[in-house]
Amino acid sequence: MKNHSNKGFTILELIIAISMASIVITCVYFTWNSLNRHIAAQKRKAELSYEINWASQQIISQIRRSRIVYWNEHEIMLETEKDSVHYEFDSGLLKNKKPFQLAYKGIKITEFNFKETESSTHESQYSMIEMKMKAENALGDTASVALIFEIKEPGEKEQMGPMDNWNFKD
Repeated sequence: MKNHSNKGFTILELIIAISMASIVITCVYFTWNSLNRHIAAQKRKAELSYEINWASQQIISQIRRSRIVYWNEHEIMLETEKDSVHYEFDSGLLKNKKPFQLAYKGIKITEFNFKETESSTHESQYSMIEMKMKAENALGDTASVALIFEIKEPGEKEQMGPMDNWNFKD
């Protein structure tokens, strides 16, 4: 009588084990890769959102410290005791004497405009102004911000100080 001892794996068992391991490794790889792409996309969007908020806060800060001399749909001119500031959006470029620089490369401001939304009901000397900004990165992600503030329009003989013509609505 022959005594057969089964101390190994058959070829079929090895092929099945290798196939199952390959499927598991492939699933882990694609899940990991998808997760990394998602994290990178969220990081880009967060950077874009940060940049557009930073830029709008810089401009709003200057508006708060200044007197609005002139504004139209794509530009605003401000005056302080020491200097004048002129933001202008022309041909897809926001300028304040020179192009407005953002911290992250590849992000550009694609929209910058002002419009009068409504006149305040308590006095006709006030106007509600909406400032909109939109930015885009090189991959086509976009972010935008809109802020509304109230300005007092100077009368013919009225002189206004730097801080007399704004009131921000949050």
